[in-house]
Amino acid sequence: MQSVRNRVSAGESTSVYFPIVPRSLGPIYIEVTAQSSEAADGIRRELLVEPEGVLQEYNTPVILQVNHSHPVQSNVSVPMPLSVVDGSQRIRVSIMGDFVVPTLHNLDRLIRLPTGCGEQTIVKLAPDVYVANYLKKSNQYSQEMKEKLTSYMEKGYQNELRYQRTDGSFSAFGNSDSHGNMWLSAYVIKTFQKAKTHIFIDDNVIIKSVKWIISHQLSDGSFPGSMYTYYMQDKTANEISLTAFVLIALQENLHLQGMTHSITDAVTKAQHYLETNIYTVNDIYCLAITSYALAIRNSSYFDAVFKKLGTHAVVRDDMEYWTYASSSSSNGIHGHHLLSTQLRLILRHQRRNLPLDGYHVLKWIITQRNSNGGFASSQDTVVALEAITEFGLYSSLHKDMLISITSGQFSKQFTVDSTNAMVLQTIEIFTAHIILSQRGFILKLPKPYPQKVLIEATGEGTALAEVAVYYNIEQSHGTQAFHVSVNIDQETFVLLETNTCVKWLRRGKSGMAILEIGIPTGFQAKPDNITHVPTLKKIEVENRKLILYFDEISGYPVCIKLKAVRTGLVAKTKPSVVRVYDYYKPELQFTTFYQSGVLQKSNICDICKECKHCRQ
Repeated sequence: MQSVRNRVSAGESTSVYFPIVPRSLGPIYIEVTAQSSEAADGIRRELLVEPEGVLQEYNTPVILQVNHSHPVQSNVSVPMPLSVVDGSQRIRVSIMGDFVVPTLHNLDRLIRLPTGCGEQTIVKLAPDVYVANYLKKSNQYSQEMKEKLTSYMEKGYQNELRYQRTDGSFSAFGNSDSHGNMWLSAYVIKTFQKAKTHIFIDDNVIIKSVKWIISHQLSDGSFPGSMYTYYMQDKTANEISLTAFVLIALQENLHLQGMTHSITDAVTKAQHYLETNIYTVNDIYCLAITSYALAIRNSSYFDAVFKKLGTHAVVRDDMEYWTYASSSSSNGIHGHHLLSTQLRLILRHQRRNLPLDGYHVLKWIITQRNSNGGFASSQDTVVALEAITEFGLYSSLHKDMLISITSGQFSKQFTVDSTNAMVLQTIEIFTAHIILSQRGFILKLPKPYPQKVLIEATGEGTALAEVAVYYNIEQSHGTQAFHVSVNIDQETFVLLETNTCVKWLRRGKSGMAILEIGIPTGFQAKPDNITHVPTLKKIEVENRKLILYFDEISGYPVCIKLKAVRTGLVAKTKPSVVRVYDYYKPELQFTTFYQSGVLQKSNICDICKECKHCRQ
C-alpha cells in the first residue's frame, strides 16, 4: 500500500501523485483523508478497471409454461469462444413472471445505439409509450413507474420536436436536411398519438405533419419515399410497404381535430392502392404490413393477403416465424423477417383470434431478445414491444411457480407468483476472476467454466428465464459489408493523430451508418478539425469515443483525420476500438482495433514526471 503524508498550510493547495497498477478487473476504491487539529474529512472515489477488447454477448430466453402435473426442464448450453480476454467471462440468469419485465427494468438501456437524430429519438420514445400503455391497461402502473415513464416520454417528445421542419414534416436532422422524410413523419404522428394518453402532445404539431403527409400523396393513392429498409430491392414492394405504413399512422389519427375528412379521404385512396397492387409482390415484410393495414381498415381483401403471408411461415420447435434462405444475419434470421413475425402476432389480436393462436409466434420473438430487453435493431425493438404488450394483455396473471437453476456447483431456487411477477430476479452464476502479479503473470486462476445451465420449473403458470453470457474479444470481426482501416499519423506521450477510412463493400450504398472511433484511456478527442466530409451529418463525443453519423457510405473511402490530446495520466494503454455499422441493420458491421506503439510502451515516468519515484 502506498501512502503519503503532506502538510498543507491555510489558503494553499498541493498535488500528490500515486502510480496505480491494477491487478484485477472491477472497481478499485481510492480514499483521500485530510486532518487538522480541529477537524477531519475524507473522500472516496471508484476507479473502474475494464477488460481490454470489445464486449460480446448472447442471450438465451426460455419460456417456462407449467401446470401442477407437468413440470418442465430446459438444459441451456453456454459455449464460450476460445479467444476471449482472460477474466471477462460472465454468466447471468434472470427470472421474471411477465414478458415485459426485461424491457421495464432496462428502459434507459433498451436502445443501445446512439440517439442523435430524428429516427433514433423517436424509436427511443416509442418503447416508453408501449410499456406505459401495457402497465395502465393491465392495472400494474405504480406511481413510481408512472413518474419515471412520464419523465422519459416528456423528454423524448421535446427532443423529437427539434427534428420537425418548418413545413411540418420530420427528418433525420430537421431543417438541415433538404427535404422531409415520409416514413419518419408517419412514424412520429403514430407515436405521438399513442403518447397523448400519458403526456401533453400539442395537436398542432401532429396536424402540421399530417397536412404535409397528405399533400404529398400521389394520384394513385401511394406515398412517395422509401422505407428505412433500404435493402428492399423491389421498388413496388417498397412503395406498397411505405403506403401501408403511412395508412396505419393516419388511421390512428383519424379523429384528429378538424382533420377527420381529409384523413379519411387519404386512407381510402391508400387502401384502394394496396388492394390493387398487393398481388404483384411476394416480399414477406410487404405482405405482413399490408395485412396489418387492411385489417385495421376491415378490408375484404385482408383474408386473402393474410393467407398468402401464412404460406411463407416456418413452424419449428413449437415456434412460428418467417425467413428467407438467403438471410445474411449471424443467426439465420433477418431483422426484416423479425418485423414480419411481430406484425403477424399483432394482426392475430386485431382479428380477435384466441390468445393461444399467437403464442407460437410470441415464443419465437422472445428467443430473439437480448439481455437488456431489446432486439437486434431499434426498429425490431419497437415493433416487438408493440406485439409483446398487445399479447400480454390477453395472458393470465395467475401463477405460482418454483424455478430451480443449477450449473456446476451453483444451485439456487426462485419463487414466481402474482405478487412478484413484475420483479426482475437476477443472479450471476459465474464470474471469471483472475489476479495478476506486478509483471502481469496470473496468480489466481478462475474457477472452471460451466458448459450448461439447467432450468427446472414446477407449479402453475408461465414465466421467463434468460441466460446471458458476456465476454470480451480483441480480434477484428464483422460481416463483409464495410472495410475499416486506421493509420496513426503522429504519436507522442501527449498527442495522437489518426486517419480512419471506411467504405462500403456491397453494391450501391449503405443506409444510415454510424462510425465509432475509440479514444485511448487518458486522451480526449478534438473533432473541431473534421470538416467537409461527404455525407457526414453529425459528430458527438461520448464515453471515450467519437460518434459520427453518415447519411450513407459508398464504395469510395471516407476518411476522418482525428486529433486527441492527453488529459489523464495513464501509461501502457491498451488497443482502442473502431466500429462501423448500419443503423437499421446492426448486423452489417465491422470492428477493428488500433494501438499506438509509443503509448503501449510508455511507463509511469514517461507520462508523470511529478510522480514520487520519478523525481530523480
